[in-house]
Amino acid sequence: MALRGHPCYFNQLSSGLDVIGLAGEWLTATANTNMFTYEIAPVFTVMETSLLKKMCEIIGWRETEADGIFSPGGSISNLYGVLVPRYRQYPEIKTKGMTALPCLVLFVSEQGQYSVKKAAAILGMGTDNVIEAKCDESGKMIPAELEKNILQAKRKAAWGGGLLLSRNHSYKLSGIER
Repeated sequence: MALRGHPCYFNQLSSGLDVIGLAGEWLTATANTNMFTYEIAPVFTVMETSLLKKMCEIIGWRETEADGIFSPGGSISNLYGVLVPRYRQYPEIKTKGMTALPCLVLFVSEQGQYSVKKAAAILGMGTDNVIEAKCDESGKMIPAELEKNILQAKRKAAWGGGLLLSRNHSYKLSGIER
């Protein structure tokens, strides 16, 4: 018997019914609105802006040094997590493409989601350029192992924002503002 529908079953993708989430889904479906601009969806736009501002405060960023968006899942979030810093470091990619860039390497925890390699493939970086760093027993990357990988590669990580909301685990992202 599958536990998926049981109220005590928790999983990041398939879980029991969350009544508040269900109410939110009903409200969203009933409103049937796009969320592109304030004129089209003022309440949702203000909600998103408020939540993003609060997340930036939790991280420790001032309003002038932060921005964000909400995304519907881990795969697209990891894609954005690779896309944004790549564009910030190399804005010329928009006009010149990957050929104007050096070979890019992406370091990720060995426990990182499979979608990080998908993001590297989609963005033209290549899955061979995703290097997995070993982790300690608590799941943190081991700096010495990461350094060893960097030296071996001789070439030139983004989930976690939700962890900041955890009373028990937010300390694991101490220093994220850097």
